[in-house]
Amino acid sequence: MASIDDYLETDYSPDREFVDGTVVERNLGERPHSRAWGNVIFSLCSRTPRLFIWPSQRVRTILNRCRVPGVCVTEQEPPTDVFETPPLICVEILSRRDEMSDVLERLEE
Repeated sequence: MASIDDYLETDYSPDREFVDGTVVERNLGERPHSRAWGNVIFSLCSRTPRLFIWPSQRVRTILNRCRVPGVCVTEQEPPTDVFETPPLICVEILSRRDEMSDVLERLEE
């Protein structure tokens, strides 16, 4: 069991999420997932120049949880490295190996 402070001070490659004291690996998907992710980022950057686009950004969702959505969108530059306030938009690109129960849990947060 880890603390949220330990998690926030640690760099993981690839980045991981933090759920109730447990560091959780993310499913990074496969080639189609990567292509969709790149297309979403390119489309958002080219069509919304006044918004800030953040790929794989840590977001503190509730007291003891941090998630790393595929893409976050904010209206202004957040003051912290780990987002403490909800982004305007979070985009999660699913892959075949994602479990629907995990997706629903993230959506609730």
